[in-house]
Amino acid sequence: MAMGDPKDIKKSIKYKTRAVASCPSGDPALPYWLDTLGVTYNDMFNCQGEPDDLEQAIQYQSRAVASTPKQSPDLSNRLAGLGISYGNRFIYRGELDDIEKAIEHMTHAISLTPDTHPSLMHWLTNLGVAYSERSTKLREQDDSNMAIKYISRALELIPDGHPNLPQQLAMLGSSYYHNFKNQHKLSDLERAIEYELRAVTLTPNGNPDLPNRLTGLGVCHADRFGLLDELDDMEKSVEYASRAVELTPNSNPRLPQRLAMLGLSLLNRHKRLGQPIDLQTAIHTTSRALVLIPEGHPASLDIYSICAGICHTQHELTRDTIYLRDMLHWLSKGSQSPTASPNTKFSMALNWARVASACTPLDYTIGAYQTVIDLLPQFVWVGATASKRYRDLQNASGLPVEAASVAIRSSNYSLALEWLEHARCIVWKQSLMLQSPLDQLRSSHPTLACRLHEISNQLFAASSDPRHLSTSYSDRLTLEQVSQQHRRLANEYYGLLSQIRQLRDFENFLEPMKARVLVRAAQNGPIVIVNNHKAYCSALIVRPGQEQVDSISLPDFSYEKAHYARSEIQKSLAHQGMRSSTTKENLPHITWCPTGVMSFLPLHAAGDYNEVNSRLYEYAISSYTPNLTALLSSYPVSLKPGSRILGVGQETAPGHGLDELPGTTKELAHIKGHAQKMTSIGYSELRGDKATTTAVLDAMDEHDWVHLACHANQNVGDPNMSGFLLHDGILDLASINRRSFKNKGLAFLSACQTATGDAKLPDEAIHLASGMLMAGYTSVIGTMWSVKDADAPLVADKVYGELMKEGKLGNGEAGKALHNAVEELRDEIGETEFGRWVPYIHIGA
Repeated sequence: MAMGDPKDIKKSIKYKTRAVASCPSGDPALPYWLDTLGVTYNDMFNCQGEPDDLEQAIQYQSRAVASTPKQSPDLSNRLAGLGISYGNRFIYRGELDDIEKAIEHMTHAISLTPDTHPSLMHWLTNLGVAYSERSTKLREQDDSNMAIKYISRALELIPDGHPNLPQQLAMLGSSYYHNFKNQHKLSDLERAIEYELRAVTLTPNGNPDLPNRLTGLGVCHADRFGLLDELDDMEKSVEYASRAVELTPNSNPRLPQRLAMLGLSLLNRHKRLGQPIDLQTAIHTTSRALVLIPEGHPASLDIYSICAGICHTQHELTRDTIYLRDMLHWLSKGSQSPTASPNTKFSMALNWARVASACTPLDYTIGAYQTVIDLLPQFVWVGATASKRYRDLQNASGLPVEAASVAIRSSNYSLALEWLEHARCIVWKQSLMLQSPLDQLRSSHPTLACRLHEISNQLFAASSDPRHLSTSYSDRLTLEQVSQQHRRLANEYYGLLSQIRQLRDFENFLEPMKARVLVRAAQNGPIVIVNNHKAYCSALIVRPGQEQVDSISLPDFSYEKAHYARSEIQKSLAHQGMRSSTTKENLPHITWCPTGVMSFLPLHAAGDYNEVNSRLYEYAISSYTPNLTALLSSYPVSLKPGSRILGVGQETAPGHGLDELPGTTKELAHIKGHAQKMTSIGYSELRGDKATTTAVLDAMDEHDWVHLACHANQNVGDPNMSGFLLHDGILDLASINRRSFKNKGLAFLSACQTATGDAKLPDEAIHLASGMLMAGYTSVIGTMWSVKDADAPLVADKVYGELMKEGKLGNGEAGKALHNAVEELRDEIGETEFGRWVPYIHIGA
């Protein structure tokens, strides 16, 4: 049979199908014929690109594996072949489950294969390729590393001159290229070019794999041109892409991708050299690719992106708005592609919305931003760890503020409120959703509720570290199996939600809340959401008992002023020695919900300090909330007989080289004294070597209130690892969030920077104070920056003295108590000591 001839492959399928039909069930020859028929269908798919052939391949190869005895020497070969077919289907359909199965079957095949087996190098390569493909889907660095590991190992098994050497080199080059796309390291791109060039050099003319290798090498040079702007890279990208197209028959299913690559290279050269012929040829080749690519093909998204780039260039040259309209069309089409990865769709949608916001009517722009908001749960999904989701969210920085600004400019204040709520604190709300009560569902659909509850608990435990899943299944699970289980649970979770939403009375089950529900968060006074956009600053106002959302323009404030103010605060604090890392009755209570860089500014201390009666604190009590959901999900709690308060004190931070905190002893003594005045309230204390991470976390579970007087650590590299410095280590945010405390009261975090978020993700509220809210505490007192050790006992004394008398929380009591305590501190030290009284804030209800 001539390799690659569709007529010969069809004949082979015909005869092998007869062979399968002639074998009765249980015939020892049946697994062989099933497997060889499946492999032939896979060959047909590679030749013509028809998805039905791939489905047939997987069907027959799956039957072959299932009917092959476990001790058979043929099992490894059949597992590897089935893995290859699943990998091909992933490339075509983009469904994660396919590449997971490809990795699973290939790993199993390799585990059955001795080092001397002649096919081992092929299977190692295919496993590496599968990891590389998954890295493009999940953007996981570990997958890129595994791809390089396995393909490098395969390359070591191949002697010089072996006919498969070019293929192995090309695969390794491709893996380094994927690593470059994840890490953006030039060294990875250089390695990719090195291996791709060696592969091309060793591939003889006439080899059907040569066009694919030329394309890969051209892509690498195009990316290096984008980094270094060297003309040689640009010319080589055009040269290799042109040769790949010339060598590709019109019937080859990969021709559209190669045409698109040539179009992109020509477009880049036109941008650099300005030659009209390059733009004309780019338009021609890309148009041809569009005609040839099947509707819904995964590669169509790349072609749409190149079309958008061409239209953008044409608009810049002519200023003709028709090209701008066409550009928006291609970006819109790409963002709604059913086969594209969530990351790619989200990037195109965000680009679409941002371009639209600068040149189209507001109604159109709102539609574009709605698409971006709708894609967020797919882009940042619960199948990834919290740390991974936070990294991904850096690619969406500024989205909530800019989307809300568009809605505000169109006077759709309710939509602005919804978008700010749905696009901020994403990871926080996902964790909250996994802990949602299911009472209503359980009463009418108990089986569904039970399964959803089980999956939610497992996902919640795995969100900070998937290895927690291993205790639910088997201690022998590999990290790969655990990660796959995490993702499968996420898929099942979303599948269950979809199933539940088909039921009567559950159409909106766990859907994002509408404005009419969100406004109910304003129970204790108005909520002010400050939207600090670069071009348009404003504030949304939610008032108690009103469904209408109002907006106030802030023309005298700007994004730049907010950045400057934050910078000046930081400079001022750097010169002061801090603990590292007249009360008016019936004052109104304002809850601030700042966005973007405003999240780092002390709005409660706003005022003109050169004028009398011009400070905000003279006219209102201030609290903060990361979002409205936090207020809606909290419940009033009371100190009742049997309630318990936990005091934690750690004067030193062993191994961290920080100053001692002698004030913690006095601080805890004040709290203990107030608790002992109320004989029905229990008080426990963990200090020094008793205050270990495990002991404190377990004690928090058993107590209603907690007071933490210690150093704290803000982890810039991984905010989820920020935490409290205790005797044996750091009680980190991830560990706290894994606990699901119920109906807790006050968490007083008397440590440095417990309400300081991550500058890269200001809208995610990644700090210890919000972590305590998420863990189940109704009210949290924290600090925006470092506090002076001598001040903490006074503030704690006054706060607990007032709250013990009140005996309840959840209706603004903690905010009022802190307001009064800070006023006494301010009176004692002087108003101009801003660095000492301003950092204390209340968060929550």
